[in-house]
Amino acid sequence: MSKERKRALRAKTFKRWLHANLSATERRDLAEHGAAGGFAGLIYYHETSALFDKYRDEIWEVLAQIADAVIGRPSPVHLIAHITHSVTLNPWSTFANLCVWTVAEHYCETELNEKEQQ
Repeated sequence: MSKERKRALRAKTFKRWLHANLSATERRDLAEHGAAGGFAGLIYYHETSALFDKYRDEIWEVLAQIADAVIGRPSPVHLIAHITHSVTLNPWSTFANLCVWTVAEHYCETELNEKEQQ
């Protein structure tokens, strides 16, 4: 693992992790096309599960805010089920992956919207 990647894993927040690991162009692409397009550090379940474990509180808080705005109640579990149209979210790694992707997309979309408004 490169020194750059090791430093990035020490980011204090998930938002900082995104900025340390994805270029501005990649963040724009993520906002426009979604995380499923494949971005470094967000591809494999072992990567997204590790991110979820490290930034769990931040990710959960952002998901609750999104859920409140989208479905009218601050329930991250219901939000992910709503997004995926799924009744089950097994295995755990699938759920963690979807949580990380949703917050990554939200952060990148917010950043893109703020730049467009300037």
